[in-house]
Amino acid sequence: MLKSLTFFELPKLKVPMPQSLFVLTVASLLGASVSLIVSMLDLGVLSLYVTPPVSAITIVFLSVVLVVAHRRREEGYPSYYSTTILCAYIVSIGWLVGCITTMVVLVKGEAVGYQVNTLHMQGVAANAHTQRLQCFLTFVEFTLVGGLGLCGHLIARKEGEPDSWRPMAEVTETTTKEAEEGDFI
Repeated sequence: MLKSLTFFELPKLKVPMPQSLFVLTVASLLGASVSLIVSMLDLGVLSLYVTPPVSAITIVFLSVVLVVAHRRREEGYPSYYSTTILCAYIVSIGWLVGCITTMVVLVKGEAVGYQVNTLHMQGVAANAHTQRLQCFLTFVEFTLVGGLGLCGHLIARKEGEPDSWRPMAEVTETTTKEAEEGDFI
């Protein structure tokens, strides 16, 4: 099986959205969780309090994306595909700001209160390695969430809204009859 697997080819999974978007969503969800944990080691100080809220927003956003993509939509209801792509771009801007602030604090580490040694003496579990890891994770998350938005945008431009994104619910005769009689809640 591994011989047939190339570098860019993934095994086909049955997912409720385009597979490339699903992979980026899951990878970003994991990365945002790890980034939240690492940034809370210094209580968000080394990112000027940007990374923890952006991580939390990303976790909520991507969880909602997975839930919305999984639910079938009914006739006349929007698919929220373009809204998801726009929100991915907005969240990636938050990660870019977090990446810039963590790198500025890393480079300008002589500012009082933002030194790893000062934080470590105050009992915070941060060290130089966690600071560098936080810089790396914010860049990775910016790339993943921005890639999610860009990949979704390219799919929308190339083929329109993908069929696998929130497929239409099948309307049965029973539901139509109940709707006509008013027996629905």
